[in-house]
Formats: sequence, structure tokens, C-alpha cells
Amino acid sequence: ERGCCTKGLSCPFPHGGGAGGSSFQHLLQQQSPVNHLASLWGTTDPAAFHVGEELMQVPARMARALIGPGGENIRLLQGVTGCKVVIESQQNADGSQTVKMSGIPAQREQVKALISQQCEAEQKAKMLKYVPDEPSADALFTAVKVALSSAGADAVEEEVEMAKIRSKITQFARSSSEEVDVSGQSETIENIIRQIGRNFFAAVCGVYYEKSWLSFVDFQLVLEAAIKELVKPSLISSIDSDELDRIVWESHDLALEEQRFLPLMWDIVRPLVDGPKMKKKVYKGIELGRVQALTGEDEGTGMMRAETFLQRWVQGSLAQFAVDGGGDPQAIVEKSKLVEIFAALLSQPNNEGASAALPARWAAEAGIPDQGWQPILETVYDIALNGLAAVQEEARATAEAERRKGKGKGKSFHQGAAQPSEPSWTAVPEQA
Repeated sequence: ERGCCTKGLSCPFPHGGGAGGSSFQHLLQQQSPVNHLASLWGTTDPAAFHVGEELMQVPARMARALIGPGGENIRLLQGVTGCKVVIESQQNADGSQTVKMSGIPAQREQVKALISQQCEAEQKAKMLKYVPDEPSADALFTAVKVALSSAGADAVEEEVEMAKIRSKITQFARSSSEEVDVSGQSETIENIIRQIGRNFFAAVCGVYYEKSWLSFVDFQLVLEAAIKELVKPSLISSIDSDELDRIVWESHDLALEEQRFLPLMWDIVRPLVDGPKMKKKVYKGIELGRVQALTGEDEGTGMMRAETFLQRWVQGSLAQFAVDGGGDPQAIVEKSKLVEIFAALLSQPNNEGASAALPARWAAEAGIPDQGWQPILETVYDIALNGLAAVQEEARATAEAERRKGKGKGKSFHQGAAQPSEPSWTAVPEQA
């Protein structure tokens, strides 16, 4: 059978041979259908000549190659096998397309065999093209591979796709130090590690957020390997190993917690706030407030810890709203609306039934209040607002004292010095 296809090397199917042989279609025309089928399939049993229909699923990416330009490959396949072949244009839910075959059993089997051989050949070609040799001495790549394998990603993804994912995540880790001063001249080692962790998780979660295995991956070893590769050894050696492990662990959890929460926050904020600019300001304020709350130390246990966390979170958000609102946080979002947003966030459950807005490591311990989150949030809001006012008043007093010390030169108010302004909502200076 081989060597008789006139398509020669241009034929996409594995049966294709040299152009010197006779045409397979011409061979079919020289024989009567019965004699041809009997000689080709080796049987004269009438049951073998029953024409039936059969379906086969092929990857959607293969459909175009099987059809060929203008249907040329399908016509060739039908001519070689004597079987009618139709590939449905609509893609199935699982990403495949249906091949419909009409012919005797032996014809349908030959079509399936040829298509399967072509699919296998395409898969091997892709592997040769996309699966590079894995670097054995690359500690960062090895850490990525171990982390993904431990989470079961290998069992879910195809080999070619898995190789791409490993390579991509390794690239994300290596580029996570961009725009970060890793020399230690302007940043502490702790801030450097936190920025690297934040950049890494933002890149990974931004691309693979829909992957089912992502929530099960422990990237701590990956982050540690990236830090050892990206940060100056002298800076790393300036702290002991236990302290380094603590910083890496906290940075890993903080960055992961931030990325886990962002999609949930956007889904809640978007329908509750009007206007694209105001949505961004509210989103930014709530995000920065939560980051500030996460960096603080946990105080108390259970619901007491949750209330302390919420107070830091709301106060940090109000501080950012005050900056964007010209000193008045309620110019961005009023109390009733902010309480509604926070209540909606806290009401979203995680996999364990606890609040998805609280840190995952102790959300289950905090539980859900019997009276709901609304009363707690109203109390927390008032405390946070008063706390912000005290901070701003202290900042104004400090600024006034510095002004009088530097520019007043001992003059009293009666001698023309500037009078202190009445307390008003102002942005908190960064140094304060």
C-alpha cells in the first residue's frame, strides 16, 4: 500500500510515499467494487460490506490540517479509503471536533487509523518543537517543577502544555526583581523580598488564575530560590537563616493573600460603585487598606482578631480615600456605602464556609458573627474614622511645630506669624 500516493512528500498522512508508484485512486478504478474490496480487505463475507456510520473525536487544532486547503486532504482521505468523511465545523465543549465516517467497517477502521497516526505525528512534532531539555542545574526551574508536581498539575495538563507552564513560571520568577532595588541601598531586605513576592504572584495569578491546580501550589521554595538568585549574596548573608526563612514565609503568604482576594474584591466593588474613575479609587483604597492590615501583627483570637484586622483594614482604606478625596474620605465613598461593600466582601464564603475576605490562615477560627457583619462594621468604621482624625491632627501639629521652628524665628502670632488653621480632613504625610 505504501509508495503509491501521488501527493508524495506533500501528503499530510503517514501512508504517503514516493511519487513513482501508480495512483491509488487509479488502482481503485481498474477494479470492480466487489473484487476491489475483496482483494483490499481480504474477505467476501457480506457482513463486512454493511455500510454504517461512526463518529470520532479529534483535537480542534487538528481539524484544519485534516481538512486541508479547500478540502484537499479530506478528498484524498476519502479516495484512499473509500469512506465518506465529514468534519463538523462546530467545536465541542471539551475542545474537540467530531469526524463523521460513513462506510463499511474496514473502511472506517482505516480512516480512524490514518487520523490517529496523523494526530500522534503532530503530537510528536509539537513535543520536539516545544519541549526543550530541562535544565538539570537550574535551582529555580527545579523548584518550580517540584512545586507544580506536588500540586498535581502534571496530572491535569498535557506534557507539552506542562513544559510551557514550567518555563513561563520560571521566567516570571526571574523577572520579579524588575524595578526593585535589589542592592539594598534604598530598601531593606524585608521590603525587597516582599516586592519580589508581590511581583511574582501578580504575574503568575494574572496568567493562570483559571487553573484548578493554582490554589494548591506552594511557591515558597520557588520564592526562596528566586531571592537567592536575584538578591546580592552579601545582602542575604547580613541576616541569619531563621530570619530569612521568616521573611520569605511572610512575604509568600502576604503576596498570595493579596492575589487571592483581588478578583473577589473587583466582583463586589464593580456593581456597587458608580462611574469607572470612582470604581478605581474605591478598589485602590480597599486594596491598600487590606495590604496594610495584613502587614500588621495578629492580635487576639477568634472574632476579636477579626475585629482588630477589620479596624486596621478600614482605617487604611479611609486614609487612602482621604488622600484621593482632598482630605475628606467620605468624598470618595460615604459610610453607608463602604459598610455595604465591606459586608458584601465578608459575606463571601471560602471553601471551608468561613469569610473569604479574612486571611485564609485564621478565617475558619474567626467564624461568622451571629448578628452578621453589619453592626461590627459600623462600630469599626467609627473607631477607624476617629483614629484617622487623631493621626491627621498629630501630623498637622508636627508640621506646624516644624514650620514655626524653621520659619517663625521666635515671632509670636501677634508679630505676624501665620495662625494655625482649624482642624480639617487632610492627607496624612508619608513620613507621619
